Amino acid sequence: MKNAKKSETGKCIYEDSVKASNHFSLDIYKETSKIEKGNVLACPLSLEFILAVTSTGSYGETQEEIIDTLHLPNEISRVQSGFKSLLSTIDKSNVVIATQLFIGSEYQIDQKFAKQADENFQSGVQNVDFQNSPRNAVQAINSFISEKTNGKIQEIVQIGAIDQSTKLLLINTLYFKAKWASPFKKDMTRTGAPFYLSNDKKKTAKVDLMYQAGSFKYSNVEELGCDMIELPFESNKYKMVIILPKEIEGLSELESTMKEDPNFFQNFDDLQTRKVEITLPKMKVLVNTDFKDVLKKLGVQKVFHQSADMYGIVENDIGKLKVDSVVQKVFFNVDEDGAEAAAATSTSVSQRRGADDIVIFTADHPFLFAIVQTSNNLVVFQGRFNKPA
Repeated sequence: MKNAKKSETGKCIYEDSVKASNHFSLDIYKETSKIEKGNVLACPLSLEFILAVTSTGSYGETQEEIIDTLHLPNEISRVQSGFKSLLSTIDKSNVVIATQLFIGSEYQIDQKFAKQADENFQSGVQNVDFQNSPRNAVQAINSFISEKTNGKIQEIVQIGAIDQSTKLLLINTLYFKAKWASPFKKDMTRTGAPFYLSNDKKKTAKVDLMYQAGSFKYSNVEELGCDMIELPFESNKYKMVIILPKEIEGLSELESTMKEDPNFFQNFDDLQTRKVEITLPKMKVLVNTDFKDVLKKLGVQKVFHQSADMYGIVENDIGKLKVDSVVQKVFFNVDEDGAEAAAATSTSVSQRRGADDIVIFTADHPFLFAIVQTSNNLVVFQGRFNKPA
């Protein structure tokens, strides 16, 4: 009976962690999309991990702000258990999460904190000499990121981005690579095809449009004014969901609806298998974001201030420790073979034709996308594609 109760408790913690993570994902997208008018790409999962690690070494209001923003329980033990459970479900053959706290060498890292960061979050804590060797510190940080992303991201911070006053950088990234379960045929790709940016079709960009026909999970979501399609990856452990507005300029309205619904990603459960002809642009996006201002707007304030209480991270009291930057750089590439990441006309997308009732899904205008875990709809990457390179 005790084991059954323990198992049930563990399941609840895990499910709550997934729900909290997806709620935070929407919050991040909401604020990021206000600042960035072009393509948006974020990996809220790795960002959440680095913040959660930081919260376990914080106290008082500093910790409360982080926990509340992440929609996590107040008990740190449940936070640690939840993230440990999430990590156990991540397939390392497709996904590598890299989070690291880089702390000025004048501070002595608390070894208990470092051990818990590694065991519960697979996160590292490392001293670098910001004061005397900022150039070497930059090199150490960039080498870490390059190694973790298989060289796809070479540089996350530049010389000049940090100086002698820097105390603590939170660095996070996530590398994802997977092949489609059903690859697109390269000889069917249409190069230089129009990607429509206005309802009158006068404003366009050029893209390479991939095509294939097959059975995919699909939904015509009338109340949201969009169509959704799910493209599984080879392992079936992850999938890419495309959320396409029915109107060419319908993205803003869809985003507004999405932002007000913390359970938005539960719509993925409503997709049904249909015969679909899908047209999707090849995508290559690289985004570098300091989430400091975004997090401040979401309620994380103290951790960036001199009054931050993070004495669970270091052992020596030689001056206030505060976070200087929360940097994330995401590389995202989608082609005929699959996806790699380190993050029609206005009414034709849901029309059906012929006796076979085939759905035509043509993503030739701005849309939203997410890479999610198939088993629980945990969002790994999410973004907006509205500005082809």
